Amino acid sequence: MTDRPDGDDDETQEQRALRQIRAMAEGADITQSASDLSNDFTDRITARIAAWFSRGKR
Repeated sequence: MTDRPDGDDDETQEQRALRQIRAMAEGADITQSASDLSNDFTDRITARIAAWFSRGKR
């Protein structure tokens, strides 16, 4: 993601997606932008699932 540093959790998923769409409309690499969005979504879901399993093991 180009406009914000990695790990910025103040931005919602929708805001990140809209920012990437604007960047693509302005000429950003569509493949890279789509991959970044997909990876971000996957990382967040994986973290939520891992947290859920770790809570279950306590």
